[in-house]
Amino acid sequence: MKEIKLEAVVRDTRGKGAARSLRREGLVPGVLYGYKTDNMALAVKQSDLLKILHDPKKRRMVVELIIKDNGGTSKKVIIKDVQNDVIRHLPIHVDFYALDETRKMRVDVPVTLTGEPIGVKNGGILRHHMDEIEVKCLPHDIPEEVTIDVSDLDIGDAIFLKDLKVQVKYEFVGDPAQIIVSVEHPAVEAEVVEVEEEEMEVEEGTGAAEAEKEEKSED
Repeated sequence: MKEIKLEAVVRDTRGKGAARSLRREGLVPGVLYGYKTDNMALAVKQSDLLKILHDPKKRRMVVELIIKDNGGTSKKVIIKDVQNDVIRHLPIHVDFYALDETRKMRVDVPVTLTGEPIGVKNGGILRHHMDEIEVKCLPHDIPEEVTIDVSDLDIGDAIFLKDLKVQVKYEFVGDPAQIIVSVEHPAVEAEVVEVEEEEMEVEEGTGAAEAEKEEKSED
């Protein structure tokens, strides 16, 4: 996986008031902790952070965090946690976790499907059951995505976790029987619609019958 760079500055003050002041300046307060790292209060540009957070692939990348006012010290980190403003949905705090580059870690990686399934061409419906897959690998081997070709899937076919090609640099984590993607027969959806229509007819019929009873009782 490619690494991206993000500049940070050390925060000398803490507390809600100081955090609000930083946000007004376009900065997001944060903290750095992890492997061989003392907890450090930091701040990063909101615009730079959003470029990472708005891209599902970049969100999981290893970040080279460059601490400008600490002698240009850099740390290989991942974004561990982000707190967002509930109204504006903008980041108000971020946690960076310093990595041990010699130790394997687990991370969720987005799934990308390629090709048009044969079954879809024949009227089937493509079901994407897993948007992400957990992998275990060294930090510098984290893949940007897991690409799966679904061109050969016909109606009734599915691709399971166990069907994925074994990779050299990372391994898949999870139940081998998990379905990642499948092509279902359109009748499955049609049956659901029919059942809903039948229920509506029953409800309408019940309502009409009750109305008749009320009219008779009034007579």
